[in-house]
Amino acid sequence: MAEFNYSINISTYDCTGCEVCVESCPDDAITMKFIEEADEFTPNWDYAISLPNKKNPYNKFTVKGS
Repeated sequence: MAEFNYSINISTYDCTGCEVCVESCPDDAITMKFIEEADEFTPNWDYAISLPNKKNPYNKFTVKGS
């Protein structure tokens, strides 16, 4: 098992609809949905922001630590 497990969560309410994230995602992991369909992910976002901040063990000025 990996030492670090993570998930990237995006607030659906912060989306501007520009689709830049969809176009730049190399694995097609991000898709556009109507806000009514995306509301199912709100609990994931609420959980993500409730987690305590942890010290980043990597240099924040690198891709890995960004």
